[in-house]
Amino acid sequence: MKKFVVLSVVALLMTLKSLAAEVQVYYYYSLFNDIEKKPYIETYLAFMGSSLKFMDVGEEQQAEVEITMLFTQDGQVKSFNKYNLKSPKMKKGDTPPNFIDQQRIQLAPGIYNFEIRIKDINQPEAKEKVFLDVFTAGIEKGYIGFSGIQYIESYKATETPGIFSKNGFDLFPYVHDFFPASMKKLTVYMEIYNTDTLLANDSVFLVKYGIERVSDLQYVDSYTRIKKMKTSAIIPILAEYNIEGLPSGNYHFRVDVIDKNNKNLATKRSYFQRSNPQGGISIETPENLDGLIIENTFIEKVNSLDTLNDFLKCILPISSDREKSVITDVIKNTDTTMKQVIFYSFWKSRNGLQPEAEWKLYKLKVDYVNKAFSTGIKKGYESDRGRVFLQYGEPNDLQKSNHEPTAYPYEIWQYYTLGNQRNKRFVFYNPMIVGNDFQLLHSDAIGELQDKNWERRLHERNNSMYNNDATQSDDQWGSRAGENFNK
Repeated sequence: MKKFVVLSVVALLMTLKSLAAEVQVYYYYSLFNDIEKKPYIETYLAFMGSSLKFMDVGEEQQAEVEITMLFTQDGQVKSFNKYNLKSPKMKKGDTPPNFIDQQRIQLAPGIYNFEIRIKDINQPEAKEKVFLDVFTAGIEKGYIGFSGIQYIESYKATETPGIFSKNGFDLFPYVHDFFPASMKKLTVYMEIYNTDTLLANDSVFLVKYGIERVSDLQYVDSYTRIKKMKTSAIIPILAEYNIEGLPSGNYHFRVDVIDKNNKNLATKRSYFQRSNPQGGISIETPENLDGLIIENTFIEKVNSLDTLNDFLKCILPISSDREKSVITDVIKNTDTTMKQVIFYSFWKSRNGLQPEAEWKLYKLKVDYVNKAFSTGIKKGYESDRGRVFLQYGEPNDLQKSNHEPTAYPYEIWQYYTLGNQRNKRFVFYNPMIVGNDFQLLHSDAIGELQDKNWERRLHERNNSMYNNDATQSDDQWGSRAGENFNK
């Protein structure tokens, strides 16, 4: 009997482990137009081999996934693509290989809801991976148009045209917007459209492109290029940069189209993040800060412990996990010089040339959140709304409700773009009803608090919470929270 119980427990644990398994895959897409100005989408998937189950194929092993892509408009399916993808084969006992998939799908112009579902064929009980997105295909008439900005892992001249080929090159995608220190180059590809119809035939114009700081939307001088171009139906841009010296931080790759009168006709941006402790002084390695000189810097005259602690606390929302650990320890310390060094090095790592200017721009945001979100016992940057505002910026759309009959006061913030995430929302609510302390209740952004019962909690004073499987609130007269969230 005991043996049966042990075996049952082992079987249960194995079942739970398999149920918790999930395909690890990175996703990205770019929109393009062909020579006939018809739009198409390229999808990029990068699979982590270690998350898949490899099965014997003769003397070797291979994984297989099922991929379903669904494009809909107003609930109607406009395009459907379902296929199986096999990994490269490997010898038994080898490390499972990572691999990529790229698809190219022609679409009619319009706004689409896009859904990707991915299953591990060899683990039918594993959790299905789902990506949801919204995009607009096609370039609006009367405007300079851009393709998506595609990050490139590597490229070579095309010998035999295939799925990776565009304008004479085979472009192998880098399916992420995070560039670790191990990556020494940033390579991007994109296309510019409609110059042949909007500018004088064969006229010359300028294209300015390069790396831009997110903090002040200014080009980084050493990573900026300007080229003269002649009008054409499609103008391809393939650019490569050595980023060994690019400090850690948040950036855009930016492209401007400028006419002969120096007027900016159109701009395109794509977010990416760089982690590069060696590219600038970093508090993530405090042992390397001993030689940092703060004399004649903007922080030298700040000697108040309270002010320094306040400065350090307000940068926590934009700090990495390692930086947060260092800053938290330094706040507990009474060493004024160490606080100055840590604070200065933080901004030096963000902007090696103008750390003070970088801080002043951020300080304007801190002043705003302190005015907008402070309570009697908490500063604005310490609040949930303040943290989200400082970390992600001002929301593109904000819905407020203070008077729904059965709901606590709430706000729903929507961001059209968060890095490579799109249409992400944050729900804040005030369970105390009075005051200004709105707490984060739910978000669909990666890495943020997620609560499938958020609607019920929002109406908790009029809902029973005993049913954990219920995700929507009981019928409530006058409630619009769910509608506002799903706009």
